[in-house]
Amino acid sequence: MKRKISLLSLVLLMIIMSTSTTFANHVENENMYKQMKTCTSK
Repeated sequence: MKRKISLLSLVLLMIIMSTSTTFANHVENENMYKQMKTCTSK
């Protein structure tokens, strides 16, 4: 039972890590998009 819980927490941790990294990438993409927009509008 204890092993199952540790495995579950490991999976949960992986999911959190993957979502946080994708969120960071999304933010970076948004910033890049804004920069491109400002560069092209000039």
